[in-house]
Amino acid sequence: MESNFRTIAPEKHPVFELTTPNIELFVLQNGIKCWYINSPEMELVRLDFKFKAGSWFQNKSFVASFTGKMLYEGTTNYSSQEIAEKLDSKGVYFGVTPELDNVSIVFYIPQIFFEEIIPIIHEMIFDAIFPQEELDILKKKETMSLSVNLKKSSVLSRYHFRSLLFGKNHPYGLFPQINQIENITRNDLKIFHNENYLNCNYSAYITGNVDNKLLNDFDYVFGKDEITKEKTKKIRCDILTANQSEPLNIEMEDTVQSSVRMGKVLMARNHPDYYDSAILTNVFGGYFGSRLMANIREEKGYTYGIGASIVSLLHSSYLTIQTDVGKNVCQLAISEIYKEMEKLCQEKISEQELDRVKQYLSGSLLRSIDGAVNIMDKFIDFDDFGYGTEHFQYQMDSIINVSADRLLILAQKYYQKHDLIEVVVG
Repeated sequence: MESNFRTIAPEKHPVFELTTPNIELFVLQNGIKCWYINSPEMELVRLDFKFKAGSWFQNKSFVASFTGKMLYEGTTNYSSQEIAEKLDSKGVYFGVTPELDNVSIVFYIPQIFFEEIIPIIHEMIFDAIFPQEELDILKKKETMSLSVNLKKSSVLSRYHFRSLLFGKNHPYGLFPQINQIENITRNDLKIFHNENYLNCNYSAYITGNVDNKLLNDFDYVFGKDEITKEKTKKIRCDILTANQSEPLNIEMEDTVQSSVRMGKVLMARNHPDYYDSAILTNVFGGYFGSRLMANIREEKGYTYGIGASIVSLLHSSYLTIQTDVGKNVCQLAISEIYKEMEKLCQEKISEQELDRVKQYLSGSLLRSIDGAVNIMDKFIDFDDFGYGTEHFQYQMDSIINVSADRLLILAQKYYQKHDLIEVVVG
């Protein structure tokens, strides 16, 4: 083997066309859309639900997340223990993820038990009774968890950052407090469940060995519900901008590190600048070879890790830059972040660096759609914004076609120091 093999870059193979399995649409009797991928080699069937029932729709903090977490804590016919036993005995795994916009529910079901398990899943989602005893247990757990988290600089910096970014009264900017957990009642959950789950439109996704019988079994149980509510909600405050503020510095005793969060509200995902801005953000701090990592980790040694990303939400998106650094070098690290931003705005990215980022991003995209489950994950994300399977290719085309000139224009438009919110905790 030649001694210089580590210094020779691998040959580049541009990717222009993606081939992904068909994602088919099956519409239930009641009009609910069920997207599915038929993957005959899979032994488990993955069933996903997405309800518009995130914190965006709540009028009281924690109600959305508590409602989602208590869907499996008891129904009219089954206690939480009985539900767990029935699912465990059939090898069913499930999880509930409350988010800002949605609540995602996922089940992994052996195909031979799909028909038997579906009625139980339906009852869990639509006939939850929110037992007081189980609610009290959850409140204790969440209180303990929040008490611990509110002592972590990384968590506090995230909460303060989003609160400054969107406003403390905005559903994306709410700052959780322990007394908010104490004030939750069983009736709060019942009302939220009635308004955001029962008779509401939602989306379903099935991945696995999907045949006509499986689809009909699903339709037989879930297709009989009457859908009468169309979820809408007005924006409670200006989503486009937050008032610029002075940097927020919160001192914490007995800590040797400071948690830094910086960023700004950006364009919505359907904006023409979105994907090219995401590529620019990767150049800046989105992968191990990014400029922030090269400077602040590799050269300066201020941190073990630093990153920048665009967080996409249904009603907005935002740029976030985050790192944990030693207190004694915190301001030096922040200065270097701003220096790297200035370079983005003043100098075009070299073709060599741009090619490297394109290779990384195209490879990441290919890995993210390797296999039916990964493809469905991406599609569920797209579906929120009304995109279809053609959006896989759109993403690849954005990576292949973006130019250094285009990225320079976007840097000058969106990467300005005076636009950023800055939070330091520690």
